Amino acid sequence: MNNRITTIGNRDTVKSFSEMTFDELLFLRDHGIIEAEAVNNEIMIRQAAEFQEKYHYWKTSKGIYKVHVYDGKKRKVVERKTEIDMIRYLQDREDGKIRSMVTFRHCYEQWRRQHDQLVDSNTVQKYESDYRRYFENSELLDKPVSEITKDHLMEFMVNIIRHPTFRGEKADYCLNRRATKALWGYNITNTFEWAVEHGYIEEENNPCSRIIPAKTIYRLTEEQERADDRIVIPPEQLIALNAQFRKDYEKQPGYMPVYALELAALTGMRAGEIVALKWDDIHGRYIEVRRRESVDKITGEIRIKPIPKNKKPRPVPYTDAIRDLLTRVKEVQEANGWLGEYIFTGADGRVTVHQLSSCMKNKCNQIGITPKGINAYRRTVNSLIRANGLSAEAAGAMIGNTPSVNNQYYTFDVTEDSKKYDVLDQVNQFMLNPGGSPGRSR
Repeated sequence: MNNRITTIGNRDTVKSFSEMTFDELLFLRDHGIIEAEAVNNEIMIRQAAEFQEKYHYWKTSKGIYKVHVYDGKKRKVVERKTEIDMIRYLQDREDGKIRSMVTFRHCYEQWRRQHDQLVDSNTVQKYESDYRRYFENSELLDKPVSEITKDHLMEFMVNIIRHPTFRGEKADYCLNRRATKALWGYNITNTFEWAVEHGYIEEENNPCSRIIPAKTIYRLTEEQERADDRIVIPPEQLIALNAQFRKDYEKQPGYMPVYALELAALTGMRAGEIVALKWDDIHGRYIEVRRRESVDKITGEIRIKPIPKNKKPRPVPYTDAIRDLLTRVKEVQEANGWLGEYIFTGADGRVTVHQLSSCMKNKCNQIGITPKGINAYRRTVNSLIRANGLSAEAAGAMIGNTPSVNNQYYTFDVTEDSKKYDVLDQVNQFMLNPGGSPGRSR
């Protein structure tokens, strides 16, 4: 093969292989301009001097290439038929040494560097918090990734689950299921997948693939059970909250967070989405949710982001109750000269997530119930629309999550006891008399 080629970008310049840089050679190889074997041989020839000085390989009288190497403390002779084959062997040996020196810390940091470019600063902050909590003082960090086995990972996970830290101190409870899944599913497995992808371990040597978490580590966790009235808002509390809203409208008609809180009760929107709504988001029979407020947990900066949390703008039906609420909001704003582009704007400007969350806590305290967050309204609205026949797909599209998330985290039993009685009574009648008349009602 001719070892001279015109370089890309300058047709008048001709270089030999020996004049080209490594980057130029790799470019030619990767773009199929020169056969890969020719380029690889050229690269290895350049390494011959380095390997000759380091390993002192030699050519015998029979034309065979030999070198002394050590496996542990034992010295052995390795033979290869050609110098290129010898350089290939030594290059593989060098690569193996590099791989054996790459630690879990290196792989984790490189994975994070790649991952953090795809998420917002608050998610990055969450990963930083997880790192300090789980890895910072762990022996796993500086262990070569190629030496970490299934047993090492099991020991690490069992210790974390049984002896988690809380604010720097060892806790007297087990790590909960959700935190364990995040630690294993995101931090651990992604780190080892990065190591496989970049050649530091072989796929078949990935210790994560030898652990079935549902049958092992997840069984050690604690499920955090919350009281029902922390998950959804029961009817008697809804009645009390609505009564409190009416008192507030009479005493402080210009206090905008209460109006925003009522919209949360009617729609199940996220707090950040509610405070970012604009009047021009209202389109006939629906409101378009297309932005949200976000607070940078590192800098404290409040920003309006042009997309909702799940990255998908969505329509929310503009019902008569919502229309009535927003009509009252506009009347108050026009009377006080507060009308602006954002729907919930008061004397001090746009209502923020912090103000809305504080309002929710205050309303709970005023009616004497356990304080809860805006998400309690979100779960309650979702559970009610599901109980009234809407599918997980339709409910998820309305409140902004996937069907699986909707089923797992947002749908709870909100059926009244009398309804359950009637349904079970009908089932009882059928079970007692399958061929008879329809079940009697109570």
